[in-house]
Amino acid sequence: MKKNIKNLAFIMAASLLPLVYISGCNKLSYDKADEDKIIEYAVNAVLNHDRNYIVKLAERETEPATEPTTVWISDDNKEDNNGGASNGNSGNSGNSTGKPQPNIVSANEGFGLSGFTVTEAGYEVADRYPEGNDGFSMVALNKNKLLVLKFVVTNNSGSQAALDMMGKNLSYRCLINEKTGVNVQVTALLNGLNTYKGTFEAGESKEMVLVFQVNEEVSANINNISLYVAKDSKTSVIAIKK
Repeated sequence: MKKNIKNLAFIMAASLLPLVYISGCNKLSYDKADEDKIIEYAVNAVLNHDRNYIVKLAERETEPATEPTTVWISDDNKEDNNGGASNGNSGNSGNSTGKPQPNIVSANEGFGLSGFTVTEAGYEVADRYPEGNDGFSMVALNKNKLLVLKFVVTNNSGSQAALDMMGKNLSYRCLINEKTGVNVQVTALLNGLNTYKGTFEAGESKEMVLVFQVNEEVSANINNISLYVAKDSKTSVIAIKK
């Protein structure tokens, strides 16, 4: 699926470039950063208008690896099939499986990136991200808002280091007000933490994000946010502060 989307993005990007000539320019001049932006715009254009893709993504990530005591709610605020809600701070109450509950940890411990430090840097609710006039943005679906969780990732080594987040096979879900759970969105954002693959210079820090589509009524009354980061049978919870 990702390969098909990327191929489509390159086709769209290729169709955009000739427009520079049509507009009257005598010379086409763009660097790697411009090329990345064109591809990012094209892929996000596909994702933002493909509702079926978003639905499939939600179906594929319906449950965290470790069951929290709070029921997960889908994006349209309907109960998941496993049902049974209880207070997220009630320990193992309501957890009939007897599985250990995930611990609340720092962002650095939750992501566990060797050689890198991850610091939680708040969140924002927006209609599009990032805001700007260049057009390269992710746009919220109808009756939704984008919930953007922010992190600062720093290379602690004394040399250039590679970071491949897609290869780490982590899954992410966001729990809002201890009852509404939503899946992370797959984007082509250059600073998307869940899809990032690139390099950091020695000591370099970058702001990176996880983006979620949230019902606009839920987004208007956010009291607390918990990010569930899971890999295999281990799940960690990171408390997100404004």
